[in-house]
Amino acid sequence: MRDAARMVIVVGASAGGVESLREVIGALPADLAAAVLVVLHVPPDKPSVLPAILGRCGPLRAVHAVDGLELVRGRIYVAPPGHDLRIEGQRAVVTRGADENRFSPSIDALFHSAAYHYGAGAIGVVLSGAMDDGTPGLWSIKRAGGTTVVEDPRDARFKDMPLSAMKQMQVDYALAPAEIGTLLGALARATTATTDVNDLLFSQRTRSGDDVVAAEPGFWDGVMEMTGPNPVTCSDCHGLLLRMREAAIGPHGRDPTDPFPAGDVLRTLEEGVMLLQHLARHMEGGDGADRAEGLRRKARQVEERANSLRCLAARR
Repeated sequence: MRDAARMVIVVGASAGGVESLREVIGALPADLAAAVLVVLHVPPDKPSVLPAILGRCGPLRAVHAVDGLELVRGRIYVAPPGHDLRIEGQRAVVTRGADENRFSPSIDALFHSAAYHYGAGAIGVVLSGAMDDGTPGLWSIKRAGGTTVVEDPRDARFKDMPLSAMKQMQVDYALAPAEIGTLLGALARATTATTDVNDLLFSQRTRSGDDVVAAEPGFWDGVMEMTGPNPVTCSDCHGLLLRMREAAIGPHGRDPTDPFPAGDVLRTLEEGVMLLQHLARHMEGGDGADRAEGLRRKARQVEERANSLRCLAARR
């Protein structure tokens, strides 16, 4: 019997993501010491052959995830069309995606659960895609002590998703897809956080993202009149909330099958910190300085609650 996975790699992709996934999976080693879970935005009413495609790219077997299946090392699990894929302990949880959530399967739903259940043992990867699904989930992984990786926007066919993540946090690595696969193999072999993975040849391409983002003045321009990505997801269905000039997409149909009440609370607290910090940045300067400091105080209080909950979950 294969060993249960004690480290998990979660990968999210959308438009242009199939080729990126092929390169990442093709560079993974045969003895990968982690389970790999993949979410690709696909039509919910059409069959997917993604496991067959990924299985031909490298030495690892790829299958559609099945609810309750134990996660084992060296196996790739793909979210079925129209279903969200999450993690509970060392098992996959597959549920029907919320009908009104425009992202189904949801990258964030998978990433949030990986952060909650694996903490520092979670590695999140955001590849090519439009819009910004994956940003809040990747932020959760970073907050939980995990590793954050994005496809270098210069290599991505659609750069919105990796750029969105890089605008909201200091990602650990921004690399070409094949380099991501090599990195994941090295990270999975690492036994401590102090290994010299950062000394790998391709680490010189790792960047904070500031230079890439600064070179994209048209980011989000002309897309449905949106003013920019909002790093907060809907508390009901896990879909992203988008800031618009005249309106906002608000909460909608709840997914009654969500099996992570504690994870939901932690996610809501973490995203509350993000929102408060985001508002504080916009209040800085002039007459808004006092209000900005008040928002930062509130953010610190919420962050303390999130840390307390995370400690309780770890002890449990």
